Amino acid sequence: MKQLPQEAILKSLGQSIRAVRLEKNLKQNEVAKRCGFFKSGYNAIESGHRNVSLLTLYKVALVLETPISQFFSDKEFYTFMSEV
Repeated sequence: MKQLPQEAILKSLGQSIRAVRLEKNLKQNEVAKRCGFFKSGYNAIESGHRNVSLLTLYKVALVLETPISQFFSDKEFYTFMSEV
């Protein structure tokens, strides 16, 4: 099995989350507070510096009122998966 480009995947995920947040006109600190995270931890998710669990994604999706699948609808993400 081919190794996944983890850093690029996390960056793509973070960019997708950021895009949804911006569509909802929310600030990072608002989302972080509603999720029960520190702002720095949430910032690390959006910047792709933190590998997140499914439960963390679930919390973010609930706060952003969007399905988790929205975070993976990016063409770049599917490019990574097609290479596996």
